Amino acid sequence: MACGFGHGYFGIQERSRGRKVVLISVWDPTMGDDAKKVPLEQRVEILDQDPDVEVKRVGGEGTGGQSFLPYDWKSGETCGFLIRCKVEGEMSAYSGHFYFPTTKSWKHLVTFRTRTGGDRLAGLYSFVEDFRRDIKSATETRRAAFRVMAGSTTTSGSRCSPPASPHRALPPKPKKRSTPAKPIATSTSRPAATRNEAPH
Repeated sequence: MACGFGHGYFGIQERSRGRKVVLISVWDPTMGDDAKKVPLEQRVEILDQDPDVEVKRVGGEGTGGQSFLPYDWKSGETCGFLIRCKVEGEMSAYSGHFYFPTTKSWKHLVTFRTRTGGDRLAGLYSFVEDFRRDIKSATETRRAAFRVMAGSTTTSGSRCSPPASPHRALPPKPKKRSTPAKPIATSTSRPAATRNEAPH
């Protein structure tokens, strides 16, 4: 995971049968691991979702909203990850943007909102995950190089300074949503959402 924060994480994964994805997860404010038991009003809401992104409920390591964009990333290539946080009272909205090194372009993937008590973007971290969790994988070397992007979060949104090449241009801020927020209802649902106007 390249961009972990206090209420979620954002990165790339290789899942079963070699399926590679860009992943963003944001946690519910409740305790527990059973996603179906979380009251609707306490669930992560989806404010915006790109049509190429799958969104579902997640449990087992806490509960929340999770999204996947299929992307066949390659070892050795430099990808970019940008999280924007906008605080509105007790709620924080997290917008995830991914930088494609092949097209040198940013794509807004999803915006999740959760009850945080007004937390801003903090508690940043990165890690290399042993997703296979088999005996063999523990004997293999896995490496990742992380470079931090400068930025800050305010109650009116995020301000970020452009990092060094190849990420020369940052994406525009997501436009205001035209549809009301929707809690993610079940573990397999894909709620309707508006397409973001950020360049793809």
